[in-house]
Amino acid sequence: MKKIVSISALLSVFSAVTGLGFGGLASPAAHAQTNEAISLDDLTRPWDNLSAVVRSLPSSAQSSGPQMQPADLDRRLGGLEAELASLQVELERIAIQIAANPGFVYEAPRTSTELAEEVERIGGRFDQLVEALAMRDSSETRDAQIALSSLRERLADKNRLEHDLILAVGSGSKILIQALAGRWWSGAESVERLRGTIAEVRRQLPAPRSEARE
Repeated sequence: MKKIVSISALLSVFSAVTGLGFGGLASPAAHAQTNEAISLDDLTRPWDNLSAVVRSLPSSAQSSGPQMQPADLDRRLGGLEAELASLQVELERIAIQIAANPGFVYEAPRTSTELAEEVERIGGRFDQLVEALAMRDSSETRDAQIALSSLRERLADKNRLEHDLILAVGSGSKILIQALAGRWWSGAESVERLRGTIAEVRRQLPAPRSEARE
């Protein structure tokens, strides 16, 4: 698993480079920008929806029969969490680049394409998990899959991130640049919350029988 740089450390870098802070960026006013190609909702809804599904996994695993033992669920969740850890790092990096590097606009198409591939891998792991637990038809699962697919499609259209960057950076407005960076930072925070939910569910799983006897 990749080591996650602390939020406080990244904020220090951001403040040192730009003279700005992320304070207040979670407010609706801070995210206000017309013609958003990738919105705050696009960047946060998939992970918030996945959190709702993850919370219900232990009970679903118990009802799915012998094909999903706690150890198997733990292994699958560990793989998903590792992918999410990598994604969180990338979203934080993008937020910093948006705020501190005007030239990042030239990297946007490639970055967006690579991020779409990463989201697709996460979606694949999620699909395999809910299929094994017979949860594919639940409303929470469908909501999560729709949100993931929507985000992947927006990122695969590599012009969308570039569009948002050109609008913000081209305006010369620190407020718009800060708001755009804040949207992506909020996406990273949503992924971090999902990782926390996964960690909590893994802690609650019954220990393997050999460990329980000890």
